[in-house]
Amino acid sequence: MAFIREKEEIKTGFQEIEPWSSEIDLQTDFVMVYGLNESLESRMQQYRERGYKVHLMLGCAWGNYKEYLCGKWDGKEHWDECQTDRKGNPILHGVDTPYMVPTLSFIQYLTEHLCTLIDKGITEIYMEEPEFWEAGGYSEAFKKEYLAYYGVDWEPPHTNINAKYRSSRLKAYLYGRLIRHLSRNIKEYGRKTGKEIHFYVATHSLVNYAQWKIMSPESRLLDVDEVDGFIAQVWTGTSGTGNVYGGHYRSRTFETAYLEYGIMQELVKGTDKEVWFLQDPVEDNPEHGWEEYADKYKKTLTAALFWSDVDHYEVCPWPNRVFKGRYPRKVGLAEGMIPTEDMEGAKNIPDTYATFLASMIQTLGDMTKGEDETEKDAVGVFLADSCMYQRTYPDHVEQHGRKINLSGMEDWMNHLIFQKEEDRQLLMSMEKMEYAYKECCAFPDWFGLTLPLLKYGLPIQPVYFDHMVRYDEYLKKYRYLILSYEFMKPESEEFHHKLVEWVKQGGTLFYIGKDFDPYNYLQEWWQKFSCDTPAQHLFAEFGMDKEPANGCYRIGEGNVLVWNEVPALLSVNEAIADKYRNWIQEGLKMGGYHWNMCNYLSVRRDPYIVIASMQESDTGSVYTKEGLFVDLYEDKYPVVERVLVEPGQEKLLFDLEKIKDDVRIIATAARIENMVCENGQLSIEAKAIDHIQVNMRIRLPGKTEDLCAHTESGKNMELQSVWDEKSRTVLLSYRSNNEKVYITGKLKYES
Repeated sequence: MAFIREKEEIKTGFQEIEPWSSEIDLQTDFVMVYGLNESLESRMQQYRERGYKVHLMLGCAWGNYKEYLCGKWDGKEHWDECQTDRKGNPILHGVDTPYMVPTLSFIQYLTEHLCTLIDKGITEIYMEEPEFWEAGGYSEAFKKEYLAYYGVDWEPPHTNINAKYRSSRLKAYLYGRLIRHLSRNIKEYGRKTGKEIHFYVATHSLVNYAQWKIMSPESRLLDVDEVDGFIAQVWTGTSGTGNVYGGHYRSRTFETAYLEYGIMQELVKGTDKEVWFLQDPVEDNPEHGWEEYADKYKKTLTAALFWSDVDHYEVCPWPNRVFKGRYPRKVGLAEGMIPTEDMEGAKNIPDTYATFLASMIQTLGDMTKGEDETEKDAVGVFLADSCMYQRTYPDHVEQHGRKINLSGMEDWMNHLIFQKEEDRQLLMSMEKMEYAYKECCAFPDWFGLTLPLLKYGLPIQPVYFDHMVRYDEYLKKYRYLILSYEFMKPESEEFHHKLVEWVKQGGTLFYIGKDFDPYNYLQEWWQKFSCDTPAQHLFAEFGMDKEPANGCYRIGEGNVLVWNEVPALLSVNEAIADKYRNWIQEGLKMGGYHWNMCNYLSVRRDPYIVIASMQESDTGSVYTKEGLFVDLYEDKYPVVERVLVEPGQEKLLFDLEKIKDDVRIIATAARIENMVCENGQLSIEAKAIDHIQVNMRIRLPGKTEDLCAHTESGKNMELQSVWDEKSRTVLLSYRSNNEKVYITGKLKYES
């Protein structure tokens, strides 16, 4: 029966560094016990005793690794392996916790710790956040790695684009090497000791790492056979990062999360690797109130549900800070993860939000893969790992023979985009502005390509550019692809061979760019073909002029549409964004794809319907849907026949007309372990987080009567019930005390 399943399915889990307590007993399948300290074994045992599958999570780049840094592990201090900026300052994750350069020595240190934990029963290991900051790359350890990798002496990354790009690419490689060696080492150790070890990587999305200017292996990790899967660390902190649309800088949480989850689903598509989508009911910044947290959580959850190839979830990181936290609070240690003291108006989690979270945790466990209600021909927008490598410029760049001093421009731009609304026109009015804007924290090239389409209801798919050469059949599922080299670069000419083959077989490629980006003039492989830029090589491979005019070019059975424009400008100028939409719409029409512009997206994952209505669109109408539904985003799961979704709102509906069963759990805030409904008798066994209001809506063949409830310790529970005749469902409610609850009753059938 729906919702009732064994924990061996491993569909939902959470991570926690604190011991078990009844207030965080989320009733998921597994828990990732976090961190190396003296309480680790005790914490693991506590969760095992409560029926959880216990996994382990550690940080790749930072953690409680003082014994390594201070020389207790091998007699040598390793502070020279900290990530260091150009001023010689270590890059820290909290007090005295540096981000590391992942040397071979550090890999061996982590290997030894993990092997010890395998001896103590751990077989599922997650290494999180393999991250090297763009501002780093100046430590002695990194200089040694640079020489070993490239065979030449290190150059300061701020001095020229080649040094900057190569340093960034090396940073991603080094953490890829850590994952490769670490996963192989511990799996080999497991085989020797008769244990099967599973190894996962928890990572932010490529969209976020580019926006936050962090280097990570990302798609390189697919080349490591020993990596079994990933956690997509997308949450309100990442998706709430601001971007620019229509010249306005602000958070667009749903749209950003949609793109983040999309690229993470695409990361593993077509492989045997699994990905878990993460949601965070709070986030690292503790200075917000509960209402804002709830709104953003709803937006990220909705965005995750749109990607129906994924049905595994990390439902909450750090539930202690959610169910025991008070907000708003002042930012404390570790970038806000450890808040210090209450601010005015700080409160505990509201009852309705706690119940809502418990309900969504159980709903995610019931989620299955589904079919999209919108067009089946996805429109893809390419994104490559290389977009991380060029997110900032060195102090000087050379453009068409002219040297331009960009020193300090990034900080100036990041300050400017936070200014008053009336000052936004400055974005494109100053000399050197375009360079500073392209490298600012808003990542305008990517969002310039995506937001104008997504905001008007085109269900775009972020497409992994790197997968073209990784999987032979990768592009066959696409008919329409959008590409620009203004913010990323192809790693070899093989990418262009794949694109030419795809277009000739009937694909439509939209190319936008005008070789404005100085990184187009890197000393890279395309120069061997007498091409100044990668776009010139691509067009030459198509048999076109190296610098084609705007237009549509017939190539075999397909088309190449060219527009000489910088994508970042699409986010600033509304007239250019309109022109871009029309350009895409006309190109799609040539291939038989009719894009009906609207301000919403919807997807069906039977029996669930996911809806998001977006603001900032000229088609800002109210989305309506009629039928017989249960609204899962409203308290007590009301039954509704007409749904209105205003711009800026999201909905998750249970479509009652899609189920034929007489008995079906519709929604619940408790994990239902067993339910029997036969011979006019009803019995339910359920367990929930402590101190929450539990609501359940269940379809039954008859109206309930003589209902009663008691706990496993024999305590009678006050149980409320409300019958809805139209939906033939009952709403049961009681206050949880974290004990198993037994509910019994009779059913009254219509004569």
